[in-house]
Amino acid sequence: EDVKPVAIAQPQALPLTLNHLNSKNNLPIYHLPGEDYEEYYTTIDLMYHRLDLLAGRDASNLCRYFRQIATFEAAILFLSPLAFESPFTFLHNNRISSSQSQLHTIESILAYLKDTTGLLANPGLRPQIRQEVNALYNAMQHLKKRHQDARGSLKHYIIRRYIASVNGVLQVFPGCLLNNNYDPAQRLWYRKALQHPGKIITTEPYLDAGGSGYIITIAHTIFEGKSNALHSIERDQPVAIVALDLPYAYFYKMILDSTPLCQMLNIKCLLFENEGYLIAHPSMLEPKSSL
Repeated sequence: EDVKPVAIAQPQALPLTLNHLNSKNNLPIYHLPGEDYEEYYTTIDLMYHRLDLLAGRDASNLCRYFRQIATFEAAILFLSPLAFESPFTFLHNNRISSSQSQLHTIESILAYLKDTTGLLANPGLRPQIRQEVNALYNAMQHLKKRHQDARGSLKHYIIRRYIASVNGVLQVFPGCLLNNNYDPAQRLWYRKALQHPGKIITTEPYLDAGGSGYIITIAHTIFEGKSNALHSIERDQPVAIVALDLPYAYFYKMILDSTPLCQMLNIKCLLFENEGYLIAHPSMLEPKSSL
């Protein structure tokens, strides 16, 4: 008997839109249209950033990426203290305890985020965080696809891509282990992007904690979704920041390749950011001596 293929309707992508601001703390609350997105929640392929807890349990998808334990199978999720109703909940979840206890806490958080029944108790997250994780996941799927595209000219140079919301949700690909004290809102790329909404910002070179050497971060703000795709930097508030890391030597090479003047004899090009920090210098391409 012939088996006829059956078309399965895929859940619609979750839009990154806002409804209103929370009057209590003036934080954006993500808004979902009237459609049913229950199926969408169950398809989320996110791992919590504590990959070290999986080392003896489900380590088949883990690898070493520079000096970090990592995975190329999925993005990781990190929730800062801002994502919780009480900062004490965040501290309690990250206190020194048994690996089994921490793993149980993580499983409770992920189960709540993927729950479609409404029967699971909220493990202390702000009410809007569940929808926000899903909205950022939709954007991360696009970033992940771009990262895995073998045709891109930057495929060998982009170290990682990430997206952080103003409510304390961070997703990173390739997935990696982060320090529990990490706070996206305190990072230079996050603060500079919010200081210059609507513009592409670049940090000065800094040493990557993940072991990839000196890097620069390029970041840009994301505004709420609107049907006419028009935004006013003066009136609209950013809802997230998207960023990527590049080796700083390759960043300088990109500048040279795109600026004919810098390729002329006896011409040296330097690049400074708006606060006077040196971002690009010819010495970036010179081999370092061991002496």
